[in-house]
Amino acid sequence: MREIEYRQPILSTCCDTKGFQYWKYNGQFFCEEEFTPCKCGKNKYEIFGDIEQFIGIKDKNGVKIFKNDIVKGNNNICVVFYNELRAMYALEYITDNETEKCLYPFDDWDMFEVIGNIHQNPELLESKQ
Repeated sequence: MREIEYRQPILSTCCDTKGFQYWKYNGQFFCEEEFTPCKCGKNKYEIFGDIEQFIGIKDKNGVKIFKNDIVKGNNNICVVFYNELRAMYALEYITDNETEKCLYPFDDWDMFEVIGNIHQNPELLESKQ
């Protein structure tokens, strides 16, 4: 059975910790798997951003790829997004002056590496824009 997993971006209300709360489908219902612990230990969070789905593919290091992850491959930095017209996940290439959306065959995704996500590592995108 395909792994069905989601994550929700969370932000600490007591310190500057940004992280995720994860849920996994166990065949009958979704159960909370884990969340990013707060730096100060109080673990008080508020939810921000949309729920993001595991796309069913892992990168070249075996890391699960989620919507809004930042990946690197072939000297390109890309953001994973959901293409509603094609009903599939795709990559948005970030170049020096513009962005370009590209549909990439799933059998080639293993050459990419997850280097961050848009919530915790926005600086990875700023350096290219």
